[in-house]
Amino acid sequence: MLYRYEEDFLEKFLAELKLRKIKIFPYDVPEFYDGIERMKTVFFENIDSFGDAADDLSLLFIKNPYQGVYSRFRDGISELNGELVSFVNPEYVRCIVKMSTMEAQYLISDNASLSIPENVMNSMVSAFCNDMRKLEFEKENIDIAV
Repeated sequence: MLYRYEEDFLEKFLAELKLRKIKIFPYDVPEFYDGIERMKTVFFENIDSFGDAADDLSLLFIKNPYQGVYSRFRDGISELNGELVSFVNPEYVRCIVKMSTMEAQYLISDNASLSIPENVMNSMVSAFCNDMRKLEFEKENIDIAV
């Protein structure tokens, strides 16, 4: 179970991917966790930007001591399955962003619960995507092979 700030953050993260026209990204594989590790660095460099939400959001960036992965971040994405994302592959190693551009724009601009400065969110998503070019992030104009 995630705190509201964590849910809002993950929704904004997915919306930002959508606005960058990234439709499919790696999930629950080393590259996914490496991306979260890079996001964690940006998060803690800008922690004051998150105000009261900082403590709750920091939970997304704690590695599970038994698995050695960011299980709270992973599970938070998984909880959005069927709503904002989909896993249409049997291995659950690729996550598909299912929202429309209009939904993404709304989620980014909705600051009712969580306001994140645009430059900070951009930096975090850029950090996640960095070094993943080889993973073939799929843009919206590419058909999904299932």
